Amino acid sequence: MSTIMRGKIVLGLVLFFAAFFLSSNLYFGQIKEVVSVSLLMAETLANQETSVQGEVLADPMEALREIHRFQYNASGRRDPFMSFVKPSNEIDKKLPPLQQFDVSQMKLMGVASGGGGYGAMVQISGGKTYSVKIGTPIGTNKGHVRAIHAQEIIIEEPFLNIFGRSDLKRIVMKLYTKKEG
Repeated sequence: MSTIMRGKIVLGLVLFFAAFFLSSNLYFGQIKEVVSVSLLMAETLANQETSVQGEVLADPMEALREIHRFQYNASGRRDPFMSFVKPSNEIDKKLPPLQQFDVSQMKLMGVASGGGGYGAMVQISGGKTYSVKIGTPIGTNKGHVRAIHAQEIIIEEPFLNIFGRSDLKRIVMKLYTKKEG
């Protein structure tokens, strides 16, 4: 073996043992802390005053609780269980009726074709029907009618995807016959 190789091996062994002894000292430092807490508890029990009947007047664990009491201050920090996206539960009553209800609360009642293309009738949960055409704003999530076909309408709603980018969600509202429900 060359002297350079022997020097590298010796250096490696020295670094290994240094790391080993350093980590063991940290571990024994933790043991020293546990021992010091145990000695404090024993001293507290020894110095404890008792009454004539032999009843304990002071709680022996109170001194130990006072030493290891931790207080968390959450001021200025966000709640980790709250969503980043805050839903708007308040619906603006100044908006048209089709924008006051979610698309899931609507039902496609009919589709008609004319000279200008297709038109559709949508019923909201209150029972009122409204006519829609391509481009009509619909739903509480700022959606609009993208396309109208013979048996369905397609609605697009913007949303934030998992990467935080704006994307479009397509919702298909189908026309059902009385047999289908």
